[in-house]
Amino acid sequence: MQPIDPEIIKQKQQAMQHYRTRLMVINKRLQQSTDFNNIITELEQPILKLLKAQRITLYRLENNGKELISAFKTGTTPNNIRIPLSTSSIAGYVALSQKSLRIDDVSNDKALSAVHPKLKFNHHFDKLSGFNTKAMVATPIKKGQVVIGILQLINQTDEGIFVDN
Repeated sequence: MQPIDPEIIKQKQQAMQHYRTRLMVINKRLQQSTDFNNIITELEQPILKLLKAQRITLYRLENNGKELISAFKTGTTPNNIRIPLSTSSIAGYVALSQKSLRIDDVSNDKALSAVHPKLKFNHHFDKLSGFNTKAMVATPIKKGQVVIGILQLINQTDEGIFVDN
């Protein structure tokens, strides 16, 4: 077993600290903003770059908590993506479970059904836009203990899949 180079450890620690600092700045700007649409548009590229994602979709809970509607998204997918709140969609499952979910291959039905038997990826929006979703991270957005939306990060730009860090 080779000894770990202290310089490499130092570089990784510095990179992680830089990442955390940038994330805190983005988070603070989001929390302080009174105009969500303007701030998310302004922060879109910094968020994509920091989280190394190709696209973002932000859903808000609507229709008395029965539906998720896209409030912001990158790309050419049609406006107002509407998803019923159910365990059959990734965003719906995350909203109901209130837990983040990382999916390395959205086309792997076996892996999706291991999360929940009804869970599927809807390829409809990829077909409409010509985009190819491969990997995804979805996380609930909460106000206190109540889910008010879902943030989806689509396709990691470096490794192809999202990694925990």
